[in-house]
Amino acid sequence: MWKYGASRIASIGDVPEGAIGFIYRIVDQDGKEYIGQKTLMSKRKKKFGKKQLAEITDKRMKTYEYIIKESNWLSYTGSNKELNDNVKNGMKISKEILKFCYAKKQMSYYEIKYMMVYGVIEPGNNSYNGNILGRYFPKDLIDG
Repeated sequence: MWKYGASRIASIGDVPEGAIGFIYRIVDQDGKEYIGQKTLMSKRKKKFGKKQLAEITDKRMKTYEYIIKESNWLSYTGSNKELNDNVKNGMKISKEILKFCYAKKQMSYYEIKYMMVYGVIEPGNNSYNGNILGRYFPKDLIDG
């Protein structure tokens, strides 16, 4: 279950209309945090079966369809391996939604913004995030 302000988000019905995803913050029982983004729906290509392929007469037509379904956002615990291993080993976590987003670019922007606000790669910060955009690392912020 996710927390959003004073509200609890327990199903897709609790999500604001039009939202495609959110920026989240997970904090473990030791106070170590992780900030990331998660989409609410997943979209993947599914290739046609033999029967559907046989019905296609024009070779230029696509041979797949898009399947859109709800993602695993409700049970999601982040993409960090160390965090997920800790959760599997019984570590307690709290999951908080920082902001709902309505476009992919908005999600990217706010993920970076919240990483900066919380100083996830700054020296002395207790964070699972190892970098920002694969471009900024904790070693880049050491003076001298």
